[in-house]
Amino acid sequence: ITVQPETVGKPYELKIFAGTQLVDTQNVTDNRAVLIANPDITKLQLRVVGDQIPEAFTVAQNYPNPFNPVTEIRYALPNAADVQVVVYNALGQQIKTLVSTKQEAGNHTVVWDATDANGAAVSSGLYFYRVKAGAKIAVRKMLLMR
Repeated sequence: ITVQPETVGKPYELKIFAGTQLVDTQNVTDNRAVLIANPDITKLQLRVVGDQIPEAFTVAQNYPNPFNPVTEIRYALPNAADVQVVVYNALGQQIKTLVSTKQEAGNHTVVWDATDANGAAVSSGLYFYRVKAGAKIAVRKMLLMR
């Protein structure tokens, strides 16, 4: 997909859905190609967001929390950065990598469906998500209740 904004330099938000589930949010400016390699994508939503580039790296608490069966993790990047969003169990074992790519400045959302790296459902309990953007790192707790 290539997004060609009507006004050069004006940011747009591209929301990517699989069924009714929000899979990812990408912030797009100018003529930048967005590669979507997920065959389950069913809907794209594009809107103008104005000049809403965050001033600081922030990671919000996941919502909902506690959750079942899915939760959204939101974070803001003041600059483009290599981003990793990883879920860990209470023992500190890595469960799943949700994001591992360079992302543009802006607000981002990723959805975790309470599955591990193999797609198997994980059990109820306490989990942590770690968001790393460049040299900045934030960790938050989340509770899965099946």
